[in-house]
Amino acid sequence: MNTADLGGLMAILEPQMTPFHYFKDKYALQLAAWSVGEGQKMAAVKQSRIGSLLQKNILKQHCARHAVLRAADLMAIAPAGGWTFRRSLDTWGEDEDWGWTQVSRPGVSLVLRLDFGPGHDQQAAKLRLGSTLQRLHDCNHMYAGDHFNLAWARLDFDMETGEVLIEEIQNDWLRTAQNYLANGHDSGDGSHWYRQARRGALKNDLRFIQYKAEILAPLEKVWSEAMLSATLEFIRDVLGLHTVYMHTVECGPRIKDMQWSQPPKSLYSDLPRRFCFEKTEEVPSFLSRSWGQMAHLKQESGGKRFARPIYFWKMAL
Repeated sequence: MNTADLGGLMAILEPQMTPFHYFKDKYALQLAAWSVGEGQKMAAVKQSRIGSLLQKNILKQHCARHAVLRAADLMAIAPAGGWTFRRSLDTWGEDEDWGWTQVSRPGVSLVLRLDFGPGHDQQAAKLRLGSTLQRLHDCNHMYAGDHFNLAWARLDFDMETGEVLIEEIQNDWLRTAQNYLANGHDSGDGSHWYRQARRGALKNDLRFIQYKAEILAPLEKVWSEAMLSATLEFIRDVLGLHTVYMHTVECGPRIKDMQWSQPPKSLYSDLPRRFCFEKTEEVPSFLSRSWGQMAHLKQESGGKRFARPIYFWKMAL
């Protein structure tokens, strides 16, 4: 998309951003509810593409008591605990200089941010970590928002075709915090805070160690599924789109010509598989129309079908 179009769309979408509550394996309830709608027999659900989700503990007890699954019943399941995040929007990339931003076609991405909620901020305040966390925030890619950012998803889409491509799911906060505790520093730019970290100021900070153990450690196990769950809900209920693509491990680097930095494999293999995405050679139509502008893909194909297939993950919401 171009900057002007995306800016206008954000002005419409931003007021629709609401808090997002998540608990472990909520995505299984979410996907099952979308699939069964007003009601579907258990036997049919077991044979469907989401059948594997019925093995999740959060669904097992409910399934044992019901021969028919209904969306309303599934969405009423709400175990105690979990996390409440803020959702906000941002942009990434530039219309002209798009090569370095790791986008699949020229233009900019819409960013769905999953920011820490008030509970996190209150806990951090009790540990008197305000200035430390602000510096941690300043080191992240998504530093321009009003709140500390846990993770984000970058999206490219076409309202006319109803297709969405999840370009990226990423988290800076947990990775950077872990690096500071493990090494006393991150691979930074030599700023004062990085020099301070190298001297062990954070590595030996008992308050930061407590923050990592009590607040961040539980999130390390669920942040990616929470981010993808929030993204699919946004795509379906806010954008009103229903055909979702996601890069595979090989697809993203190949299309974006990523010769150096490679994304974490689990985010583009294990995660979409858990969410019941299916692998396909089908390409988002809005994306294939732009490939002629990309020299590396044009050279590879020679104007014909690619010698090596390009696979995406695909889901119909």
